[in-house]
Amino acid sequence: MDETTRITNQLIKDYLDRRTFSVTYLEINEENKGLWIRVRIDPEAFRKKMFDGAWFIPGNHPDLGTIKVLRVLNGNDGITRAVARQGEYLYAYPLI
Repeated sequence: MDETTRITNQLIKDYLDRRTFSVTYLEINEENKGLWIRVRIDPEAFRKKMFDGAWFIPGNHPDLGTIKVLRVLNGNDGITRAVARQGEYLYAYPLI
């Protein structure tokens, strides 16, 4: 497991353990880019419902470089995900 994936998993674990979250910058590389998937909408606020229905764009992953993890939250589907921004797009980890 690469460092970015390890840190992201730790952010999710910290969220589940009710620890304080802070915005985190991570590096996307060839090893981890496929683990992040683009979110179909860019909501005004991060809420569970952003993961309803067809919430992601298949095959659309971030570019190599820096990604900014903005939040960790539970989706309506029961999965806890990290939400990050790269450029104008939002990405989520993990898909399932």
